[in-house]
Amino acid sequence: MKKLILGLLLAATTSIAFSDNHSVSYDASYKGFSGSATLEFSQNGGHYKAELAMRPGLAWRVIISSLVDSVEGSFENGHFKPAHYRRIKNGDSIMLDVAFADDKVTTTNDEGKKRTFSISADGQDPLTQIVQIQYDLKHNQLKPVYHLVTDRNQRNYTATQQGSQVTLIEQGTKKPRRFVLSFTSDGDTLIKMEKFKKGKSELTIQKK
Repeated sequence: MKKLILGLLLAATTSIAFSDNHSVSYDASYKGFSGSATLEFSQNGGHYKAELAMRPGLAWRVIISSLVDSVEGSFENGHFKPAHYRRIKNGDSIMLDVAFADDKVTTTNDEGKKRTFSISADGQDPLTQIVQIQYDLKHNQLKPVYHLVTDRNQRNYTATQQGSQVTLIEQGTKKPRRFVLSFTSDGDTLIKMEKFKKGKSELTIQKK
């Protein structure tokens, strides 16, 4: 069940129109299960916030929880640096809390268990990383590698660009995860994402 929820969440987090303040709606499909999401992003000088509210489709609400992901952090010299990331289920149940501190993070899961581990200086949560990739693409400075912080570790992804499309491939595994992100030609909006796991398409998202 958690994998299903996180799959839908990841699908929804990846459609964003880059601007100082905005709210965008999306459709998401994961292994035949459908859902919708609303993503809000705001930036005020050197501080940014992002929040994703994910809702399963009416037919799946009995078995899939609603989720809200949120993050806030600082922006300096073209880099978004998260300070605090949180995932909440059904309005009040904390599934994951991530506190960033320099080159380390401390994660706390829904059972209260804590885990502290080292990350790269530019390691980011999923919401922040999508914003970063879109910013980098728009400013013609896509990095060769992006570092994604999960609840347990850091995953490194090689990034390649073909026109307005970015492909991310997980490093250091025989069966890498792969994401294909398709943007509008001006780089302002991510209009589609497809995730591949073990060589098979697992989810697709499409901007409404």
